[in-house]
Amino acid sequence: MAKFRCLKSGNIVEFTQAVDIDSMVGHEGYERVIEAGEQVEQVELKPLPLVAPSKPRGRPAKVKQ
Repeated sequence: MAKFRCLKSGNIVEFTQAVDIDSMVGHEGYERVIEAGEQVEQVELKPLPLVAPSKPRGRPAKVKQ
């Protein structure tokens, strides 16, 4: 659970989902509000391995007869 404050209006918004929290961390219009006794978790992001596709994407081309 994390709280963020809008820099323009001062409104405080609370998020519980990790996806929402990650997207708000990178947002310039909001800052994270850290309350007394709360510790911020640092999540290590690992890059996804690049895997070549096993077959061509899409529908096969029509063959004229």
